[in-house]
Amino acid sequence: MAQRHLERGYRALRRVVPHDRWQAVRNRVHPALRQSAKRLASSVPNLGRISVVVPCYMVEEYLAGSLTSIVSQTYPHLEIIVVIDGSPDRSAEIARGFARWDRRIRVVEQPNGGLGNARNTGIALATGDFIAFADSDDSVPSRAYATMVQTLAETGSDFAVGNLRRRQENRSWVPKWAQDVHRED
Repeated sequence: MAQRHLERGYRALRRVVPHDRWQAVRNRVHPALRQSAKRLASSVPNLGRISVVVPCYMVEEYLAGSLTSIVSQTYPHLEIIVVIDGSPDRSAEIARGFARWDRRIRVVEQPNGGLGNARNTGIALATGDFIAFADSDDSVPSRAYATMVQTLAETGSDFAVGNLRRRQENRSWVPKWAQDVHRED
């Protein structure tokens, strides 16, 4: 039902927006709203809800990119808890902007207590079957949570760990220590 309404709305919008203006209009739609539309059209099986805890302190420069990578996951069964840890910058405003467009996002504000305290606040509020942590300057690959949940379902493991990739300008690499930790034996 919702998908049919979404498709009708999309077709109506395409009819009234001239072809040469479509890209500009599409780019002005909030990333969380674009992902909500994609999520309605997806048919990914629900293997359990993941509560993603995102602690924030002085990260306004990175937060939108991080939240965009989380709401863009191919696994849509997420609860995203953004904990604003007394941050004096625009982090709370950015997070609330995403929450307005994506009902999976909950923004919680608290006095600054540090990273561990912010994560513990997120854990206390989590209602999902799994807990994941994403730092507010992280970019989570689009299939990361789907891969982790699928692996947990297939193996019966209690937890899954993702690797990291460092990025700097046009360069990308996995640090040696991370290669060693995540090496298959």
